[in-house]
Amino acid sequence: MNTRHSLLCIAVCGVFLGACSSDDPVVEEADTLIWQSCPDDNSLDCATLSVPMNYSNDQSGMIDIALNRLPASQQPSSGSLLFNPGGPGASGLEVLQILEEVDSVPATIRQHYDLIGFDPRGIGESTALECDFSDVDVLGDYLVDVAAIDDFVQQSTELAQRCLEQEGDYLLQLGSMNVVRDMESIRRSEERRVGKECRSRWSPYH
Repeated sequence: MNTRHSLLCIAVCGVFLGACSSDDPVVEEADTLIWQSCPDDNSLDCATLSVPMNYSNDQSGMIDIALNRLPASQQPSSGSLLFNPGGPGASGLEVLQILEEVDSVPATIRQHYDLIGFDPRGIGESTALECDFSDVDVLGDYLVDVAAIDDFVQQSTELAQRCLEQEGDYLLQLGSMNVVRDMESIRRSEERRVGKECRSRWSPYH
């Protein structure tokens, strides 16, 4: 495996592990995920989950979270591993595609666990931001003096204001807390699909 792929596997920010338990209640309002073969890759399944834009406001409307899955080679599986792509701004769909392409997941994990990727809210195939970042020309630069830093802050502030005016409340609902809530919604949805009560825990795999 080359260095790029090795670093990618190490850089995956977290793994969400679902395992069966009778101690945790089933959350009835969670939708059930419906997996179908991905149109561009028959080795992966795809699904879409609708989640609240604002978990604190029932009237906020719904957004879509795009998911893909590499089924365990031995079915039924022992559970699911949900990959958080990190970033911010990274695509979990792409992470899982690369992991599958380079065959970098240990055989014992591939045998027993379904691997699930997702694009976090605001990114990729999930309900995405439509803000135009093309005129921010210093994002990839190394800022070497105060003037460059001031210019970067000004451009970023102007971009944020334009994006807020365009996206409104949705922009305010992006961030780690709601991504974690979305991951919990994914867990509950898989729980309903398999018909078992499941618990979740975070792995120290970083």
